[in-house]
Amino acid sequence: FFSSWNRIEIQTNAPFTSYEILAGEDVIATGGSGNNGLQAPLTSDADISLLYRVRVKFKPTDTKTKIRTVLANRLFETIKFNQEYTYTGNDSGLTFNGSEAIFKVWAPTSQKIRLNIYTSGDTSAITGQAISDLPIGTYTMSQGVKGIYYQVLPLTAHRGLIGRYYTYTVTNAVGTNEVMDPYARTAGVNGVRAKIIDVNTIQPEGWDQVTFEDISSPTDLLVYELHVRDLTMDASWTGTETNRGKFKGLVESGTTYTSQDGITVATGFDHLKELGFNALQILPFYDQANNELSNKFNWGYNPLNFNVLEGQYSTNPRDGSVRVLEFKEMVQAFAEQDVRIIMDVVYNHTASAMGSNFNMLVPGYYFRLNQDGTFSDGAGVGNETKSERPMFRHFLS
Repeated sequence: FFSSWNRIEIQTNAPFTSYEILAGEDVIATGGSGNNGLQAPLTSDADISLLYRVRVKFKPTDTKTKIRTVLANRLFETIKFNQEYTYTGNDSGLTFNGSEAIFKVWAPTSQKIRLNIYTSGDTSAITGQAISDLPIGTYTMSQGVKGIYYQVLPLTAHRGLIGRYYTYTVTNAVGTNEVMDPYARTAGVNGVRAKIIDVNTIQPEGWDQVTFEDISSPTDLLVYELHVRDLTMDASWTGTETNRGKFKGLVESGTTYTSQDGITVATGFDHLKELGFNALQILPFYDQANNELSNKFNWGYNPLNFNVLEGQYSTNPRDGSVRVLEFKEMVQAFAEQDVRIIMDVVYNHTASAMGSNFNMLVPGYYFRLNQDGTFSDGAGVGNETKSERPMFRHFLS
């Protein structure tokens, strides 16, 4: 790993006789023996957009060498890194500028990023057909400022970009991987491909007229907590079957329950209105690491894509627009009752660290690590995010 911008610390489990340092495919430094490790100097500061590797011989007669990737974890803590690679623009992810779609992703330690355009949000794992895994367009993204990679495409590309899906293929210290855009706002089924759509254009009628009565203090909030599924999954719920366990079921009126002695009471949305609260905290409804085509209960504390709505709670998880529209319809219906929606979210960890889009884009940056480079487990789920770092704060904002 880099111990500083111009020095690499090599640690081995046995004495070695020589080493070489490679930047890309070029050997930029060589040295002699070390007793289980040493500090190898560089002639200049590292260029972190290159892949650095160390090649070691343990015996002079070795015909095979051991090679390892140099990790940049310690550089992330330096003033130099924060000054040169903290991006403050408000256009991360996908934005639109008139007739163009602009894709931006922060990955300063990556050597190459490709933008992939797909017709469908499905993959072969869902459809069983390999054709769905083939992109209709692939573009090598350009390097911009502060570690940003970008690509600009006309909306007319591929007979119309709106409604298509995209991913990034990124090459860096953990290999070459295809990932979701962490800034994506909506996605296809199971959150593996982001949808090319301006979510601000997906609105129910009257959305712009949503208003609330003023609350002078947070202590004036009367909060009720609920899971999306819990209100409608019992067999006694008499609403529309396709809305059961969905955003739409949360706001379906007209459901009742009649007891054996003939007493009828309101259930579902109508019952919630009777309770008199003015804020509803909903257990996690961001995109979760689960099969959105299943009907299996999930608490939701396994984040996959923080800024994408969970597709299992929409009537069509394959279409990234449907989950947005149905969620906004739900928010609007509660707003008409002067009820605010509070999002329950756990930014302190993800479902997986090694396989997360964050870690595959910038290995070692977004998660707290132990001294030996393994993931810290302060959250009790195998990882914890390093939310004090500038680019994680940028994401949160």
